[in-house]
Amino acid sequence: MTRLYFSILWLAWFALMCFPARAETTTSRAIAALCGPQHVHLAHHVDAAARRYLLDRVLLVAVMARESSCRMAKVGAHHERCAMQIHGVARNGHSNRELADPATCIDTGARWLALREVDCRALGALAIGGYNARECRHGRKYARKVRETVERAWREMRRQREGRS
Repeated sequence: MTRLYFSILWLAWFALMCFPARAETTTSRAIAALCGPQHVHLAHHVDAAARRYLLDRVLLVAVMARESSCRMAKVGAHHERCAMQIHGVARNGHSNRELADPATCIDTGARWLALREVDCRALGALAIGGYNARECRHGRKYARKVRETVERAWREMRRQREGRS
């Protein structure tokens, strides 16, 4: 009897250590809604970058979804790299190999988005457009698309939550 009891305890401990339960966060639900559940592993990188640069998590996921559908290996037409499609001065000196790391990629993209929001703050919603355009005022169309993507993420998350209730 004691042997069975310890075997069960050991199996329970092993299951907890090897297969920890993941709490579903807003970030992981947004990634699943916009990019698919196969990209949920990026959620903790998005959370860390959003905390570091004081950005909205769903906004950061929406930019990532607009840029590359959250695909880390994506290379754009103008040699933009990783899920955040970083190029030029936004690279902050990072090599292609460094940008292949999800933490570096998302952190660099979040940093660029935060800088562009500061630069374009006077233009309000167009600050998001500054992520994609050289000048903030040229990003009007991009800002609208990102806003629509954020709204779609919230609608999808609400629909999923109602479906479980």
